[in-house]
Amino acid sequence: MKKLALPIALFCISNCPILPALAQQAPPAGSVYSKTLPEDLPKSKLLFIKFRPAPVPAERPANMPAAHYKLLQQHAINYPRANEQLVAAVAHYPFPYRITTLDSTSYYSARGYKYVLFHQSFNAFTNGTFKGKDAATANTTIVDAATADTFVDLYIQDLSSRDKYVLDSFSESSIYNYKGLVGMLLKRVDKQFKVKK
Repeated sequence: MKKLALPIALFCISNCPILPALAQQAPPAGSVYSKTLPEDLPKSKLLFIKFRPAPVPAERPANMPAAHYKLLQQHAINYPRANEQLVAAVAHYPFPYRITTLDSTSYYSARGYKYVLFHQSFNAFTNGTFKGKDAATANTTIVDAATADTFVDLYIQDLSSRDKYVLDSFSESSIYNYKGLVGMLLKRVDKQFKVKK
């Protein structure tokens, strides 16, 4: 009887409709901490995500909304300068870091990188979800709050636990302003850890 119990149990587990559904769910969101950085940040490795080019068709495809096409065009204009700002700004970051692309975070997480600086609007231009008042105002400078109506959180996220350490919020129209975004991080690092590079 015991010999039969194990195969039956395995059959039930492998054919249970709930288990595969649970396996496909996203990892838990983690905790959210405000106005603080992880205490182990000075000894941990942080990823900074650079923008990648996105294909912009010569003419707008019939099935693409005009607003999304405009966003892609703006991304093509803004991302090279934003990446230049990123390189210049992170040179002042005093702890271990790497500049990489969003699709390589798993690779670096497996190699000891623990955190990533991120915000939920990173792909807003390329996937058409930008909600600011005017995509043309989105550039590599800080946009006056009166010209934008959507604000997003800038945070450091733990790649394992998914915990978020929210630094501050900023206008979605400033997503290409790496000088300002990294500057927000540098101010928080200096305030919490009393270090400057």
